[in-house]
Amino acid sequence: MMKMDTVNHDTRERMAEGCYSQASLMPSPPSSPSAPNFPMILHSMLSDSVVLGFEDVICWLPDSGGQVFKIMDPLRFTEEILPRYFKLTKLKSFQRQCNNYGFQRVHHGPHKGGYTHKFFIQGVPE
Repeated sequence: MMKMDTVNHDTRERMAEGCYSQASLMPSPPSSPSAPNFPMILHSMLSDSVVLGFEDVICWLPDSGGQVFKIMDPLRFTEEILPRYFKLTKLKSFQRQCNNYGFQRVHHGPHKGGYTHKFFIQGVPE
């Protein structure tokens, strides 16, 4: 524990002396700043489900006011749809991404099994 405090103290001293820049300690920026993030790709996927006819696999729930989406056929979603949009092959990985971006799983009521996020709304891609 003492050694870690010493390292952190030494690093702060060197930064103050100009040996390290603040930027060198920051994580590097994404490789492509214009690359769409998970929610944008997901929104596109849900829009495509209507146009391309895979609403029976994943869709916005019609009675949710465009605020809840649900995977209707997990097997087809994993095998056919998920690899088209993401570098994911497992439903659990998709669920983890949803959790990482703050989506909430609906556990009760007519939307049970769906996902919702207060800023993720049908027709509002940004």
